[in-house]
Amino acid sequence: MAKKFDLAKYKESINVAQVPFKEDKLIPISPALQAITGLQGLPLGHVVQIYGPSNGGKSSLAYYLAKEAQGVGVTPIFVTTEGKVDYTRMEKMGIDLDNMIGDTAEFLEDLFGRLDKYVSDQATGELPMDILLIVDSIGNTISRDSVTINKDGTSEIGGAMMKAAKVVRERMRIMSHKINNTRKVNSKFSAGLVFINHSYKTPPQFPGGPTLDTPYGGDGIYYASSLVIKVRKQKVLKASKDGTDITFGLVSKLAVEKNHINGISNEGVFVITPDAIIANEAGAINEYKTAHKSSWGTFTTDDGEVIDE
Repeated sequence: MAKKFDLAKYKESINVAQVPFKEDKLIPISPALQAITGLQGLPLGHVVQIYGPSNGGKSSLAYYLAKEAQGVGVTPIFVTTEGKVDYTRMEKMGIDLDNMIGDTAEFLEDLFGRLDKYVSDQATGELPMDILLIVDSIGNTISRDSVTINKDGTSEIGGAMMKAAKVVRERMRIMSHKINNTRKVNSKFSAGLVFINHSYKTPPQFPGGPTLDTPYGGDGIYYASSLVIKVRKQKVLKASKDGTDITFGLVSKLAVEKNHINGISNEGVFVITPDAIIANEAGAINEYKTAHKSSWGTFTTDDGEVIDE
């Protein structure tokens, strides 16, 4: 009679390294976003990409996530590449500016160096806290190798998209590994990484087919991401105040294009206001207008347009 194979003993003999994961720490999201994504919150320990055309609500989502992160003791770290951080809007969204970190990076190499520094400092105890890294945005960031400085001080850019994609692909292999490792029980603190990205139109894949919104940076971020979300503006919301039409919100469509967290792929619409994200429902919109109509202020949309609320 053949001897019964003992799998447990075999695993012990080869010293299988099994490191269990911690319970997910979630950054809360609004019921409107829960209904679309099927997620109760955004779990740390993952890479997320939010992309789409200009003025679709990408930065607003980033600010919203930062505010919610602070509410559960997670420190948001913004690394910007475009110099367009709107601290006034951040405060309006409820972000405590004293309890966040703002950083900048000019080239992709600098950007990934800054991200690596924060995650490494977290691991060594130099930054002893849960963190949410937010890059806004990676779409217009180029590789240092694509820039040539002439003798007269002028600059030339060559092969920018190909070189950028190469840097992103190589650096994301390391960065996504470090972010995912913060989910393990031997990691005292957790880290999440959110990339805000622009998109561009690519030609139809077949004659007569639709053009596609494609994120910048090649496929390096897509493959490393557990969650990929596309947002696109549907329309603006207006109200009348003292005989004047007031724009107070933006209806955006959100599509979950990749989901390795709970497997749900879905799409839907939600409303972005200067200080909240609400459902695209008449009741929720009217309730918001009633609560804010006596104190309309001013805010700036993602494309820099100043709107009187």
